Amino acid sequence: MINYKERSKNWLEQAEHDLTAASSNFKLKDFSLTCFLSEQSAQKSLKAFLISKKQAHSQIHAITNLLEQSAKFNSEFNKFIDNGKILDKYYLSTRYPDTLPEPLLPFMAYSEKEAEEAIGISQRIFSFVCDLL
Repeated sequence: MINYKERSKNWLEQAEHDLTAASSNFKLKDFSLTCFLSEQSAQKSLKAFLISKKQAHSQIHAITNLLEQSAKFNSEFNKFIDNGKILDKYYLSTRYPDTLPEPLLPFMAYSEKEAEEAIGISQRIFSFVCDLL
């Protein structure tokens, strides 16, 4: 039998770790990795919430889709939809050299402002999920 409470807790703990790693990379001025880890933290936070509701989620990686699913249980998730669209841009383009126009590489493409915004969004989603769980 699946222990949803424990599994949800594990996902949230990993989300917190990713958020901490995003902050560490921000201090190192690695803005592409900061953006990616922020996206990952938000994704895992939302998956923690959905797991707590005994919902399948494994094939969903888009923050906006996870927010829409979460909003079925709590409409307050809708307030994050526009933020989710920002984070969704960081899922692939922050990691792979063939996702941006050449000669631009991911480590060159992201600004301090974008990274700071990504961390802020992720922190808000993480905190919101923590308050619910």
